[in-house]
Amino acid sequence: MANEVAETERKRKEEEEAASRVAQEAAEREAALVRRRHEKAMALGKEPDKGPNVTQVSGCFQYILLWCSVASKSERNSGQNS
Repeated sequence: MANEVAETERKRKEEEEAASRVAQEAAEREAALVRRRHEKAMALGKEPDKGPNVTQVSGCFQYILLWCSVASKSERNSGQNS
């Protein structure tokens, strides 16, 4: 009976130690990840000022293409009417 109690206590301690090691390793990995992100951010430097919204530029480009298409059709139609 005493052997069973001692064995159970030993297993419990081993499990606690293993859980503690796993938690410590996870914390170390997280700290390393934070450190790498910080180092990368420092190496990249200050983020540049924001330029125009890409969707705005894309919309303008589409408008220009549409305008060119309409102008081209207009030229072709005026040439056929002559």
